[in-house]
Amino acid sequence: MTSNWSFDKKFIEDVIAKGYVLLDDPKLSKATKKSIRTDIQTFTRFTNGDFDSRPTFIPKPPHDLEKLKHYILRRMESQYHNLGEETILWTMDLGYEEIFKIKGRNKKTILTLDDQVETTLETYHDHSKRLLKAAKPILSNDIIRQIQEVKNLGTSSYCYYDEITGLPYLILNPKNASWITAHETEHAVEELRKLEGHRYYAELGPILIELLFNDTLYKNQGFLNVGDYKDRMLDAEEQLLTLFNYFEIMLTFASMNFNVPTDVFVKEFQEICESETQEGLIDFLREEIAPTDLIDDMAYLYSYLKAIELREQLQTSKQDCAYVLEPHLKTKKFTFTPKKENFDIYRRFHEEMVSKTKQSK
Repeated sequence: MTSNWSFDKKFIEDVIAKGYVLLDDPKLSKATKKSIRTDIQTFTRFTNGDFDSRPTFIPKPPHDLEKLKHYILRRMESQYHNLGEETILWTMDLGYEEIFKIKGRNKKTILTLDDQVETTLETYHDHSKRLLKAAKPILSNDIIRQIQEVKNLGTSSYCYYDEITGLPYLILNPKNASWITAHETEHAVEELRKLEGHRYYAELGPILIELLFNDTLYKNQGFLNVGDYKDRMLDAEEQLLTLFNYFEIMLTFASMNFNVPTDVFVKEFQEICESETQEGLIDFLREEIAPTDLIDDMAYLYSYLKAIELREQLQTSKQDCAYVLEPHLKTKKFTFTPKKENFDIYRRFHEEMVSKTKQSK
């Protein structure tokens, strides 16, 4: 079957025109108008065939060491209180276990976008009639075409939500992973249903649907390829290693109530910085510590860990996925219960994936 997944250019052009009309509305806030301008720029790029330029809003950290120290300590203190010391120590212990290490060639199951859509719909049908209702119109591609296939996409697949139409749009490269359509569709579903929990669970729903997609894939073809789940495991191992070093420093600063003298601040970070000069340290802090990368690591890690737990819960309870997932997405409070025995959940998951993997000859 030949895929023909693309935005309707005339529809996108009409959206751009509507955006310009909205900008003349004096009742709109400055923030809304700023979003609309971004949408107009983004959709204009879409009409020109440019799908690589994802809009990003990255605050620029200060260059001055004292201001940079304050910037980092303020964020670190917030993270410490959000996570709690018990969760931080538990996460560091989990890193020692090396549960997510995985061997094998990274062979993936290759599906056309048509097949990904079909399997995604089947996954929602099997696990959540409630979420299926929101996902089905997005994946139908017949009323408002909300999916653009880009086989040479220069970035990872993504979901773009705009202020003008209030709809999500999926830019997909099916070669990213067999489950990529399922993952990005769940982002779209959560946008439509106005579900926005704590930032550390920003990927919880999409990763859970991703895991359930692999279960559907296994049901249909009788095996998984190691590449269907390996990248997520390797990412978790890398995130645990990165966060271990960061959390060690965080605990040291927490013991000082985050009132850290500059010489102590410099000494702690100098140990993980490859440069011995102050200029090199400032560059390291601005590029590796101050941006949102560590927050993203936490979001993907804790979302993945919780998704594994919820998947096991669904296997035993047979509940609608929405009712298991939504309590974690309807609150801004981060709730993660660290228990040593929970390590066994991840071991069971690892063993199950390996047992379902087709062995290369």
